[in-house]
Amino acid sequence: MPVEYTSFEDIDETLPKPNGDIDKVVSFATPNVDTTKNAVLSFEARPSSGRPTLELSLNGHQIYSRTFANAVERVTQENFPQSILLPNNTLGIRVTGDGSVTFSDFHMLYKSN
Repeated sequence: MPVEYTSFEDIDETLPKPNGDIDKVVSFATPNVDTTKNAVLSFEARPSSGRPTLELSLNGHQIYSRTFANAVERVTQENFPQSILLPNNTLGIRVTGDGSVTFSDFHMLYKSN
């Protein structure tokens, strides 16, 4: 069974934005996805001072939520049921709380048919 890989949102983005926006939606494709296997999402996150909370929703299903307590850049990986993936996907990114989070370099690793 082949393993596929896709990357998206390769530029730094910070939420909340200066205009007050706290969320963003990113679209990406996972062609020939095998929905019987799990997948892995990885990304870089750099929280500011304070206690910002980063939440990620994939196709309407929350897959990640974390409140950061320090301003350390990190790479995060999250396993989730691959049945959430579709050939065309939307990732919702939301930051709430005190502070902000800069994120980039999203990578999806999944099995394909």
